[in-house]
Parts: sequence; structure tokens; C-alpha cells
Amino acid sequence: TGARNKSTSTGYGALDEICGGIRPGELTVLTGPTGVGKSTTVISLAFNLAKAGIRSMVGSFELPVDSHVLPKIVSFALKRNIHDPHLPVKDYRRCLDALIRWGQMGFINRVGSLSIPELEYSLISAYKQGFRFFVLDHLNYFISPSVDAQVVETDATMILLQKMVKEVMPEAHIVLVVHPKKLGSCPKTGISHRISIQDLKGSSRISQDADNV
Repeated sequence: TGARNKSTSTGYGALDEICGGIRPGELTVLTGPTGVGKSTTVISLAFNLAKAGIRSMVGSFELPVDSHVLPKIVSFALKRNIHDPHLPVKDYRRCLDALIRWGQMGFINRVGSLSIPELEYSLISAYKQGFRFFVLDHLNYFISPSVDAQVVETDATMILLQKMVKEVMPEAHIVLVVHPKKLGSCPKTGISHRISIQDLKGSSRISQDADNV
């Protein structure tokens, strides 16, 4: 859904060919096994959109922004591995200071769980400040660890996010990171099973309410 003539490039040509770019009024779900780079991918998308003039907000609820998000963005900006021992500290600090002054990116710096009302307030507040691209990393931090409550709270989160992009924040695009279920591997080859849309962890509502998965 969404008007493709309003799309903005993700900054990755191959991805644009698949999804048609980033469009306002849509909710995208990103998933993948642990360690494949889900967080790195969505942070890079936020940085690319910010460079294209779309103010981007990153919510990192698993790891601190200072140690997890900002170093990745500096790495993208410098096009260098920040762990490179030959990277001068002054270059890193100069880039970090420029990033903070830039104003095109904002951060929800909250490690740990965030209630659904708190999430709604954070999104609306940022939208009023001109942010139009949102990264939420990841779903498990909006829902209870209780197995009995997970489906209900997942459904409530998806309903909220759909309401945000379709009614309250129609010029926004939200990317939600979701973990897949634990998948086994082929006993003969040892190769992990390929993730499908049915393997999203939580509720069937995730794939039903998302515009893109």
C-alpha cells in the first residue's frame, strides 16, 4: 500500500527494487536470526533517510544509544570501521559532535521495557517535532515477558502502530524489528531453515498489520 511516487530511496538500490523505497503511512517489520545485522540495517536506513532530508528517530531499547547506536552511525558517516586501531580518536569525536549538532537524527534512549502508552507518547511527541522515519528496536521491549500476556500485548502494539501511520502520523514510516521463532536446522546438512512470514515470534497480527515484511 501507499503511493510509490512519494517514496524515498533506502540508500540501497537492491532493496529499493524489492520494496520500492520508503513510503509515508506505512509500517514495515524487519526480522532475521540473531547476529545477522538487524539493528545495523535499521540504523543505516535511518541514517540514509536523514541524509535525504527526512528526520529520523531511532528507539534502541535493548542496548544504550551511546554505546550501540551512535558508534554505528559514526562508522557509516566516516565509511570506516570504528574499531580500526588506525582511526584517530579526534576524527571519531569530531564526527560524533557534528552528528549531534546536525539535528536530523533523534533517539529514544531508554534501555528496557516501554509501556504502550509511553510508546504512543514518544512517537507523537517526535512527530510533532518533525520526525518522519521511526526505528523501533525491538518488539519484545513493548510486551510483557509473560507468555500468557505476549499475544495480547503484541496485538495491542500492532494496533497502535497501525493507528499511528494510518491516522495520527500519516506522513511517518515506522520500522519495527521483530525476532523470529527459534528455528531448527536440517539434520542432514545442518543448515538452518529459511525464515518465512509464518515464523515471526508473537502473533499472526504482526504479518497481517504490517504493510511490508
